[in-house]
Amino acid sequence: MFLLYKLIWFYYEGSAKILKSKTLKSFLVAMSLLMTTTIIGTFQTAYAAGTVTFNYKTATNNSGSPLLFGGSNEPSPEHNSNVYPKLKGAGFKYQRGTIHMDTLLPSNITLADYKNNVNNVQDPNTWDWTGLQWVDFAKANGITTMLNMFYAPPWLTYSGNAKGVPKDWSVYQDIIKKIITKYGSKLDYVEPLNEPMTSNMLSRSGSPYTSQQTAAKDIYYYTVKAIRAVNTTVQVGGDGDDKQGGDFGALGTILRDSRLSSTDIQFVSYHAYSSDPVAKSQIGAMNTLLSNTGRAGLPIFIDEWNYTYVGDTTDPHVVGNQAATFVGTTLMKFMLQPSVKGAAFMSFLPTNVVLSPYEDCPGCVIKQGLYTWNNNTATLMSQTNAFRLLSSSMKLGAGTFKAYTATYAGVVDTAVGAINSAGNVIGTMVNDTSSAKTVNVNFTNINASNGTRTVTVYIASSTNAGSTATQTFTNVPLTSGSLSISNVSIPAYSVAGVIIN
Repeated sequence: MFLLYKLIWFYYEGSAKILKSKTLKSFLVAMSLLMTTTIIGTFQTAYAAGTVTFNYKTATNNSGSPLLFGGSNEPSPEHNSNVYPKLKGAGFKYQRGTIHMDTLLPSNITLADYKNNVNNVQDPNTWDWTGLQWVDFAKANGITTMLNMFYAPPWLTYSGNAKGVPKDWSVYQDIIKKIITKYGSKLDYVEPLNEPMTSNMLSRSGSPYTSQQTAAKDIYYYTVKAIRAVNTTVQVGGDGDDKQGGDFGALGTILRDSRLSSTDIQFVSYHAYSSDPVAKSQIGAMNTLLSNTGRAGLPIFIDEWNYTYVGDTTDPHVVGNQAATFVGTTLMKFMLQPSVKGAAFMSFLPTNVVLSPYEDCPGCVIKQGLYTWNNNTATLMSQTNAFRLLSSSMKLGAGTFKAYTATYAGVVDTAVGAINSAGNVIGTMVNDTSSAKTVNVNFTNINASNGTRTVTVYIASSTNAGSTATQTFTNVPLTSGSLSISNVSIPAYSVAGVIIN
């Protein structure tokens, strides 16, 4: 455009000298002015900042839960002391960890040995509790605990392996009671079963059960009744299913079990792996199932979620520059769901070393973890930057918050407003593109007195930890419930958090 402008003037000057034509001169002047106007308009269009508007008149979710900032599974036991303080620093508030019951007791005994207490095997002090050390570290770091009870000792199952259905419920319940007696005071939630519709997680081989659902129903029932025999306060629920919609796998069968009282199933849980885990969760359909089974209002836990469960993935949403934006987007969408009490990112496992034997996955190295382990030190993955920004810097992990929808189409990829438990007004935005963006931000219908405020911006990305302010606006006027700031910078593939103080 600039070159064309120069050529017009060159032609104008030469022609005017030769032709001395007032008409030509007038025409060329008009053309040059037109081109100048076009150029200026083009630059204004290219660099104009869009506007994101947060409206705090009516909350979409009045009971936003800090337990949305959670993770699933557990670090390798030898990493616990190094990892947990870092998870706390990143704002994690909830852990759905596992007890692999096949690793708890000796594997080289028989059912008769247990019944006859050979070598004092019934004494829990002789068991290997290493796989449950995560509970102690989680509680010491202020993290709410959910114990997933998974598998069984091979000598106790019909199939003869850890995935089988227990063949002696009295022995199975004796083990459950001893686990809860030892750890119950450190547990907030207990969840029997894990993905029971998958034969790799629950095998009916050799058992009298004709469906995964009926096997899961009895495992749930006998587990919960054993828990309640020794502990009446821990919250129980399940079943950690991997199906969505309809009966949500075995959950519908469990919910309809008339043997279960209201204190025997106090939450439901299931998993969602998808580019949009919130949509995949079909939360509306779950609420319908709860209503239809007489269990309306039970809290929902999405206690495993990620972009994919494929362990060796190279997808940038798991191992690349979109990992933080994927997590930020998902957490923000969960914030708008009143029914969701907790959500656990998959996972607290390491990403670059072979998993602990307590994970029942010999030789496995997976990419869905949250830390690398080198030189006896854990380094958190970039996904944790989004947790840190939302839970810690925006203080949404400090207590119950309110969440609000926003107007952002064509400006950013996602935006959600919030008011944290301390009363701070917050705006969160995601730029999931390869180009940096500059946006203007309007906050409306704020219930606060007129005056000036300080507004601070934080950024989380693959290179920004989400803990340090990137922009600060001082003496910003708040008038009649409205406040505006201009030129908020959001780098490529970043989550932005704006907090008013």
